[in-house]
Amino acid sequence: MVLKRWIFLSVSVESVEKRLEKTSLSSSLLVLEVKEEEEKRLRRRRKIRMNKKDGHARSMTKSGVWRMIGIAWLALVTWIFTRSLIQVSLITLIHHAVFLIMFYLHERAWLSKPLHHRFRSSVRYGIKAITYEVILGNLILGTIAWMVTGDVTKMTRITVVYIQSKLMLYYVYDWAWDERR
Repeated sequence: MVLKRWIFLSVSVESVEKRLEKTSLSSSLLVLEVKEEEEKRLRRRRKIRMNKKDGHARSMTKSGVWRMIGIAWLALVTWIFTRSLIQVSLITLIHHAVFLIMFYLHERAWLSKPLHHRFRSSVRYGIKAITYEVILGNLILGTIAWMVTGDVTKMTRITVVYIQSKLMLYYVYDWAWDERR
């Protein structure tokens, strides 16, 4: 912050000196003009930051839309491996009831972390996808699929196919929501 201000002030002084050379205006008027320009820039920066803040309503909407996509996708993947409507229904409903809450908490946690702002957008999307889909997804979906099917092979197939495909979907989904800002 201090470095940025120093650079801005040094640029401002240089621009004042150039203006003094070109015009016959007094230096005090030019300094006032530079201060006004700086204030305008700061106001614009504040507006941009405020527009980019994600509120609770946006996180909840994002979570709900992601759940709808996930419900359809998990039902399809589970159907491919089980061919049982009861197992498809149980796995899908339990998984998404748990993950509706998990997604919201995951979003809020990422928005509150200082490291959120340290990563480029593309890297951040990847890290968020891994923490959400791989770590949370494997643990929760694997447990639910195993409890419902009682078959380790089906559990593994459902979990691996679903998680790998959702990683790609999540990356694109998160990017699309950032573009909507």
